[in-house]
Amino acid sequence: MVTAGTEDNMIRQSYKITALYCRIDHGSRSAMSAACAQNQQKRLVHYAKEQGLHNLQIFCDCGYSGCNTDRPEYQKMLAAIRADQVSNVVVLNLSRLNRSYENQHQLLLELEKHNVVLHSVLEQLSGSIVPVFSTFLKAGCA
Repeated sequence: MVTAGTEDNMIRQSYKITALYCRIDHGSRSAMSAACAQNQQKRLVHYAKEQGLHNLQIFCDCGYSGCNTDRPEYQKMLAAIRADQVSNVVVLNLSRLNRSYENQHQLLLELEKHNVVLHSVLEQLSGSIVPVFSTFLKAGCA
């Protein structure tokens, strides 16, 4: 049985995208980097489909460090989040998003503000930022 709240949520989610974000921090033009990016993308798409997530859009930064947020595709994804166009963000692991405690904290607050669900494939996390942020802190990524 679908309740009114559930139906509204389904309609709201249907027009939003699921952002699949991958980042490779070594050589942006190397064959190895391209292969790593493709592998990440395949794993993210597989996970998203397995979870029943829809409207998949890939954001991929190759050759960028996770220590800062000055990455073109990351900024595009962040703009889409701020415009309330994203329902889910899927990453291979949290380090693909950010390697800086402050940057990760800011992103997690943005996700919470815009009701975006964060999924981390390898860390097997999905949901609100509280358990995700706790895991991030325990991992010592600060």
